[in-house]
Amino acid sequence: MKKILILLSFFILIFNSCKKDSSNPVNSNTNTVPSPPTLLLPNDTATGVVVPTTFSWNAIANVDSFTLQVSLSSSLDNPVFNKSGLTIPSQEVSGLSNLTVYYWRARATNKYGTSNWSTTRSFTTTGPFPSIPTLSSPPNGSLDVPMLPTLRWNTSSGADTYTLQLSNNSSFTSFAYNQNGLKNIYQQVSSLSILTQYYWRVNATNKYGTSGWSNTYTFTTIDAHPVIPNLLTPANDANVTIPPTLRWVSDPLGLDSSYTLQVSTNSSFTSFVYNQSGLVGTSQLVISLSKTTQYYWRVSATNFYGTSGWSNIWSFTTSGPLPDIPFLSSPANGSIDISISPTLNWNANLGVTSYTLQVSKNSSFTSFVYNQSGLTGTSQQFTGLTNSTVYFWRVSATNSYGTSSYSTIWNFTTVIAGPCPGTPTAIYSGKTYHTVQIGTQCWLRENLDVGTRINGSLDQTNNGIIEKYCYNDDTANCKTYGGLYKWAEAVQYKNGATNTTSPNPAFTGNVQGICPTGWHLPTKTEFTALSNSVSGDGNSLKAVGQGTGSGAGTNTSGFSGLMAGSHWDAFYFLGSAAYFWSSSEEDASDAYEMGFGSGSGMGQNGSDKRDGNSVRCVKD
Repeated sequence: MKKILILLSFFILIFNSCKKDSSNPVNSNTNTVPSPPTLLLPNDTATGVVVPTTFSWNAIANVDSFTLQVSLSSSLDNPVFNKSGLTIPSQEVSGLSNLTVYYWRARATNKYGTSNWSTTRSFTTTGPFPSIPTLSSPPNGSLDVPMLPTLRWNTSSGADTYTLQLSNNSSFTSFAYNQNGLKNIYQQVSSLSILTQYYWRVNATNKYGTSGWSNTYTFTTIDAHPVIPNLLTPANDANVTIPPTLRWVSDPLGLDSSYTLQVSTNSSFTSFVYNQSGLVGTSQLVISLSKTTQYYWRVSATNFYGTSGWSNIWSFTTSGPLPDIPFLSSPANGSIDISISPTLNWNANLGVTSYTLQVSKNSSFTSFVYNQSGLTGTSQQFTGLTNSTVYFWRVSATNSYGTSSYSTIWNFTTVIAGPCPGTPTAIYSGKTYHTVQIGTQCWLRENLDVGTRINGSLDQTNNGIIEKYCYNDDTANCKTYGGLYKWAEAVQYKNGATNTTSPNPAFTGNVQGICPTGWHLPTKTEFTALSNSVSGDGNSLKAVGQGTGSGAGTNTSGFSGLMAGSHWDAFYFLGSAAYFWSSSEEDASDAYEMGFGSGSGMGQNGSDKRDGNSVRCVKD
């Protein structure tokens, strides 16, 4: 019995030692498979996640490794990243696409086995960052860079703005310039120090983020102390008229802020007739100098960094008095209808040995129709002017000491082109028409106005009566602009011509049509000759007041063309265009017209014979 009790006590001891007890290390839960990890970053359904992406999850004790899967599918099929054996609870994954939804999960492994997968999270990657900019200029290591340099870089793909940093140290712990939000790929910087090395870099930003910094470039600024000016005019030892203008050359780098000019009667400059600092230009008119006197002059330059030494000393000698500026006499300023061979007059001045007369078509006198010096009288006749043209003229006077300034500028307008020799007018159907000679051709100066007015809604027909349209069916417009005629009416249906068929036989020689006896409708060739006579200048054919701007009429030819418009199914273009019939056909339904509009040119085109156009007659 005693043995049985001892054996029973031994079994109870063994049983108690094998019970589950947190204090019993043999039975601790560290001997089990790990729990699934808890995912940390990226957050579930996060957006704008940068690429490459760092994934992290919670650390788990007594875990040997982790497995991470990333997939385009929520079922994690065909993962784009699948790696086990990870020894830390985080992993950077590259190669992910921008603006894409991804799913991910993790699990843990120890010697007892592998956990279940964690919950699955999703995230959306951000769009592409802009590329890193490449610096352009000044080139890396540049020397003698101006004090207001413009820094340039190449366009960064996908960039919206840029940040430029400029520093005097390569660590960029302080800045001479630091600006973001720059829209351009260049930026001028200021307030730099002379002879200083600077470091600069650029990054690019878009809505998805900011690129890394570019490579760092360096440059060294120039010594910006002002350089000694070089004197320019008058030349050393020159004879000058008074008052002279003294000129010098500025620093080619533009670093000068102001100048000091000294003028003296002695080369030691112990006294001054002119001594002025703060001059901002590179020239200065010096007054109150004496005649026939030698003067000495010099210049220094000043800027923020100091004042240069003096220039070389030059001298000049003043001359006696220049002649007074001439006064123009006739023709009076603004005169019109002046001969194309005019005589120009001005008043005489004392002591003058000669005059110079200049005549130009522009008030700037950039070109001349007459330019003659050495004139000893106070009047001059010359030839070669054109009709209906404004000319500008001026005169200067010369004596033994030099030449005066030019007079005030006057202008005159030459007479309108003259009538045809022997035929100043033509009387036709009770109306007097004036003529004008243009080249070798004699033209009527007014649009033809002959015939009986019919309404624009009616057709002109071959009924033995000359029929015309008046613009807007208003007879007053015919009196001003002449009538408008369809082509067949204008040629008076000669040889059976109509607005849809050709004459048979075809026209040869002159076609009088509705023109007066001894006159005819111009041919296409005759319109070409007219164009050649005015060098294709449509404005020269327009009456003054017709057209605007670059298409304003000058009427230098005397043709006096009016913008009479045209008629088709209605009336068009009064005041903005003119069309004149020729007798030349383009085909059975079209004939050539000469026209001009809002521009300065002129042209010939085929036009429907049913158009109602103006008629100008040319002499046989």
